[in-house]
Amino acid sequence: MTRYFILILGLFWGLWLWLVGAGPVPIQQPFTVAIAPNQILTGRLYLPANTTAPVPALLLCHGVNSSKDTLAPLAQALARRQIAAVVFDFGGYGQSYRRPNDPSANLQEATAFLQWMRQQPQLGELGIGGHSMGGITALELAKSNPDLRATILLSILGPATPSVPHNLWVGSGVYEELNPVGQMQDLFASAVEGEVTPFSTVGDFAAGTARRLFFSPSVDHAVAPYDLALQTEIVAWAEQAFGLPATNQPVRTQRQLLGQVLAVGCVLGLGSALYTSLSSSLWIRASLGLALLVLLWLPGAWGAGVSLVGVGILLGGNYGDRLRNTQKPPRPRLFLYGGLCFGLGLLAITANAALTGSLLQMPRAILGLPMLAKTLTVGLLYDRFHMVRYGLESPVGMGLMVGVVVLEGFKPGWVLANLGHRANRLINALR
Repeated sequence: MTRYFILILGLFWGLWLWLVGAGPVPIQQPFTVAIAPNQILTGRLYLPANTTAPVPALLLCHGVNSSKDTLAPLAQALARRQIAAVVFDFGGYGQSYRRPNDPSANLQEATAFLQWMRQQPQLGELGIGGHSMGGITALELAKSNPDLRATILLSILGPATPSVPHNLWVGSGVYEELNPVGQMQDLFASAVEGEVTPFSTVGDFAAGTARRLFFSPSVDHAVAPYDLALQTEIVAWAEQAFGLPATNQPVRTQRQLLGQVLAVGCVLGLGSALYTSLSSSLWIRASLGLALLVLLWLPGAWGAGVSLVGVGILLGGNYGDRLRNTQKPPRPRLFLYGGLCFGLGLLAITANAALTGSLLQMPRAILGLPMLAKTLTVGLLYDRFHMVRYGLESPVGMGLMVGVVVLEGFKPGWVLANLGHRANRLINALR
């Protein structure tokens, strides 16, 4: 009973953080943009909840192996401060049409979304931002569209001048793997007149020449969009670039992310425990399997997300039932070695920052390691969940899901048992 109580308490806490802890929920409007008859792109507009006048807006471009959900927390933080935001999936990602990765196609698609935003009466002045691959696209568009009032680049930088693009903010992490601190400073030198001084704003917002280079002490390349320090800086920069009064309200998107991860984790734990206690009934097994397959075929990603959680419950419940029936103890050392591997990964990120000179230039960033560990854990779990969720909407993903459900119907617990066996063999080999 203690386990059930802890899981229920964690579920309510996660739901509160998810739905209430981050602040008012912005208005969300999904939409599509067609650049050709068979080339449909998906987007999502976040609008401030209480506003009637046209509001400034940012177009946010995601990076490699990501989707519009990667930048959704930042978009919500902006919308809570009277700045609308649009996130979208490049072709080949998320819910958009399939294609190979192509920078020129990225530029064409982002241009189509900018054109869509210009046609919306509820949107006023526009700006653009992007992370990694999306940052390259954002910079190119900002240089060719002088009406964009703000340019925000995460973990990437290219050629710029002291006046082009308008109001340039560049943010990165001290633990950045691809663009170390020294390299970012060298690239930023062309964008300012005089010496590069991180953490200082130069230029004039009204003239579009404002410039700022910022380094977070607690993030690397992959999870930069989820970093609290970078998000706080972006919100403040957008307010200044659009001439809005500073709100000075804390950004609480990490609460929201933690709430989502905690709530989903507790649902998996509770569902697996309940399923284990009821799985002796063939009717229960068949009903859950059928429900998962029906959910998978529902339109939109919501059904795929619920189906993904349901498959997790099915796998965990069947495995728990197998352990109970065979009196096999669980393998806690898998969790131990998983934590060890995570620690080694964190050590590798730290070693890279030291070898590239980033930590030597900003040694106090060593104090940001605990926050980096937290952001990596929560950010990657959130990001990978959405990546798998969108993958289930493809024919291959649907086929894999059907295969897993059918296999578990005939051989309950087989999938996790075999994965655990292979993990044990790998651990023994590593030892």
